[in-house]
Amino acid sequence: MAFEIHVISKRDLSNHETLAVDLPMPKLAASSVRIRTSIIGITSNNFAYAKLGDMLQWWNTWPVPLNAPAPYSNRDEWGIVPAWGFARVLESTIDAIPPGGLLYGYWPTSSHPVDMKLEPAEPKGHFREISEHRQGLGSIYNHYNLIDESVQSDEFRAWFANVYPVWNGGYVLNRFTYPTEFKPVHPLGHGAGAWTEKDGDLSSAVVDSEVLHLELSSQPQADEWATGSSSGYLRTTDVNAWA
Repeated sequence: MAFEIHVISKRDLSNHETLAVDLPMPKLAASSVRIRTSIIGITSNNFAYAKLGDMLQWWNTWPVPLNAPAPYSNRDEWGIVPAWGFARVLESTIDAIPPGGLLYGYWPTSSHPVDMKLEPAEPKGHFREISEHRQGLGSIYNHYNLIDESVQSDEFRAWFANVYPVWNGGYVLNRFTYPTEFKPVHPLGHGAGAWTEKDGDLSSAVVDSEVLHLELSSQPQADEWATGSSSGYLRTTDVNAWA
């Protein structure tokens, strides 16, 4: 079955394409789900995921399908940028995740189905992605949770997809990287080594910050952008909205 996929050049982020790819739909493996991106936030974070994708392995999250047409099948040159938001479960071999369910987490900015291998995490209803190609990612990017749709609207989820990752990033840095009562951990995870008080000293640092304006229209419509100066949300039923 053919699906549209959005890819970006890793060497020139202004170069991107939307292409049709015929994807096989094999039988789903055990402990897996097949999902399709539903609502995602588009913010300055997405640019960072692309710009630093090789260094922090963000490009490994959702590799371009190998049966994509040349030259886009070259994973060294082309990638799919990840984004925070919600995805619909198409199929599942995990009892706790029903087909049709909604998951929150880190998704491809594309509309093709993808398979994930998950294991239960804490608290109940949360899961960890354990596919081999994603093990170099920070643990936060492999964490997913099942959503109770009865208590949230699509408009709420659109706002949440944009605002929550920014808030959560600040919380995690404050809670674990610069803690007052607990042993700090390295910002890149336990495998990156020790994080000392000296490493966290910013007294002589030069910080170049960008003001992020999270402005959405008051009535976002399906299949279109609701944009502000640098953010928006996207329903991936129309992948061409990216362009």
